[in-house]
Amino acid sequence: MKALKLTFSGSYKASNDEIFSFDGIGGIVPFQEEDVAIMHAKARHLPMWLEQEIKGDKQTNISVKGVKQLRDKNEDEVEEVEHTFSFEGKDIRTLTYEEIQDVALMFDLREVPLYKVSSLRNQLNVLYGIYSTKIQGEPIDHKAEFFSYKDMPPIYLRATSSVTREIKPIFKEEDGAPVLQTKSLEALKAIADKKGIQYHHRIGYDRLLELINAFDNSSEL
Repeated sequence: MKALKLTFSGSYKASNDEIFSFDGIGGIVPFQEEDVAIMHAKARHLPMWLEQEIKGDKQTNISVKGVKQLRDKNEDEVEEVEHTFSFEGKDIRTLTYEEIQDVALMFDLREVPLYKVSSLRNQLNVLYGIYSTKIQGEPIDHKAEFFSYKDMPPIYLRATSSVTREIKPIFKEEDGAPVLQTKSLEALKAIADKKGIQYHHRIGYDRLLELINAFDNSSEL
């Protein structure tokens, strides 16, 4: 897919409060308007790239040179390239810290937390809610007390700015054509309760859907 190769230079404060400079640090990010891509990359990707560079330097004393704070951050080169990203085709609920930053940049999702500033669970909760609300037009309150991305249906990422949510039919007409589709765990629980299906109170979306489909299939025999 279309991407940008970015290179930065600058300086950072190490864990011992010494100042170190860096040059030629960079990587590849999803395509976005140049100023938007640079803004996100400085905040999201540069700390990752610098951390990887320090850890990869066998001569570096990481305990001394660990990055405490980025200071100067200058973009030196921007080049348009083609690249395959690891998040392509993945369920948004299974992304890594690094992939979350790529998706946040690609869709300009500024509310998504920066690299490792919070737990992976929290970052996926925020990403799922913001993504569904802003990109798919399906509002989800990720700040709700009991909200968890694990209870939501999968969203599969593609190599373009469009995304698809996997929706599975629950009820069927006599000819087998789907007439109802569900998008939330609570909707599934209501269906299961109506059918008298027993389930654990902490059951996830995928497992409950399997139980409902199995119940329907057995009823058709």
